[in-house]
Amino acid sequence: MIRWFTLLMILMQANLSHAGQQCLSCSNVEIVQDCQHYVFCDNTEVCFKHKYMTESGGSMYDLGCAMPETCNHLIGSIFGKRTEGHHLTCTACCNNTRLCNQDIPCSNMKPNVTKLLRECSDIAMTNPADGVYTIYPDGKRALPVYCDMTTANFRWTVIQRRINGFVDFYRGWSAYKEGFGNVSGEYWLGNVNIHEITSHNNHEIRIELEDFEGNKRYAEYTIFSIADEESNFRLLVYNYSGNAGDSFSYHNGMMFSTFDKDNDPYSPSNCAVGYSGAWWYGECHYSNLNGKYLAGHHTSYANGIEWTYWKGSYYSMKSTKMMIRKH
Repeated sequence: MIRWFTLLMILMQANLSHAGQQCLSCSNVEIVQDCQHYVFCDNTEVCFKHKYMTESGGSMYDLGCAMPETCNHLIGSIFGKRTEGHHLTCTACCNNTRLCNQDIPCSNMKPNVTKLLRECSDIAMTNPADGVYTIYPDGKRALPVYCDMTTANFRWTVIQRRINGFVDFYRGWSAYKEGFGNVSGEYWLGNVNIHEITSHNNHEIRIELEDFEGNKRYAEYTIFSIADEESNFRLLVYNYSGNAGDSFSYHNGMMFSTFDKDNDPYSPSNCAVGYSGAWWYGECHYSNLNGKYLAGHHTSYANGIEWTYWKGSYYSMKSTKMMIRKH
């Protein structure tokens, strides 16, 4: 009682002419009333409350400011990444009184975590923007991902992106299994996550390529999935269309290889080592989108970000984007 009286006194002394709403702002509190910190939001923001379930079955809360459109569509990633094992159960927003997120109930209950978004195609927003969202590929674990919400009027989950060479893609099995990089920049989503997404419903993949001269091409395959780790994330891909040339169908049926786990059928050597990448190599490749980031034309053979049927084996792309959607 005393601490709430103190907080109210602080509010009374505050500059109440501030244009924005005043909201409680805390993370990972077990009891909302324990939150003793407040902030002035921007004048376009509202207060929010998020309730999370922990692995032990307890509850925790996040409180703060948010844009109203994110509240309306329950997109948890806008409010920050949750720690592993914390699952969103409800969210609520308000803008009627100061510190209104203290008492507002969470009316959008989601006790069944299997109903959470598995991929970007599940996001039911009206006219959503491209950006980072949270998905739950296995129905349990929160995962930030970049969603392309505009290309071809579909909602795509981006599983790979190269744009500037800032992230090292020459990594081992564990890194490619779990994923790495920054979803706001360059990253690989993780083979376990790609498997979880593509194991539910039919999926297609769209691959977008750009060279250093500003030319762009794309390739789409209406059938795409990868198997689980026990099957070394074996690739299923076919039914090409596009204008980049078909440099991916050759890899259909191949297992994923990295420099520390050679699963390719090429007996003389490990293709991942020979071509500085990690991919579904055969003997060895017609595409190598996880290869070295090289500046366009290069003299080394096929070890860059290659798409053979567009630019040959001595040209590395400026940017690539691999993204999937269910259909």
